[in-house]
Amino acid sequence: MRSMPIVFNAFTQRCLIVFFLPWLLASCGTPALTAAPQNDFQISGAFKPGSFAIERVEMSFANGRASTTLKPAAPVRVRAQIKYRGRGQFSARWRVDGAVVRQQSINLSHGSLLTLNPQDPALFPTFIAGRHRVQLEILSPPSSPATPAIDYFVTHE
Repeated sequence: MRSMPIVFNAFTQRCLIVFFLPWLLASCGTPALTAAPQNDFQISGAFKPGSFAIERVEMSFANGRASTTLKPAAPVRVRAQIKYRGRGQFSARWRVDGAVVRQQSINLSHGSLLTLNPQDPALFPTFIAGRHRVQLEILSPPSSPATPAIDYFVTHE
């Protein structure tokens, strides 16, 4: 007995994709679609109506101060609390020693307090001994107050 080749035309291929793709995705799993991203920000507080504006920016390290001393390769934990009112697109750049290390954009539609906690240890170098300055440059809204700079010092060990 001779086997017959199966011929798929474009219509048959589209039908197979439409009918079997949901089943295939459900049975095989879709890690790329279901993996939950780790947020490094938190929105809280009561919504304040009005035009979108930043009212206050506070930055600190894990010790709650604007400066800290670390050993080489120790993780840097930075926190920025941003009090705002209104709704809009918040955009900012993290800078270390003047160089941009990360840019963030968050659509703020509720709340009044945004807390940024960058959790990527590669953002803040601790392999170079000496003083390093961390700044949060706010791009949007454009009429934001100047943000403070905070410093960390890496020892020679």
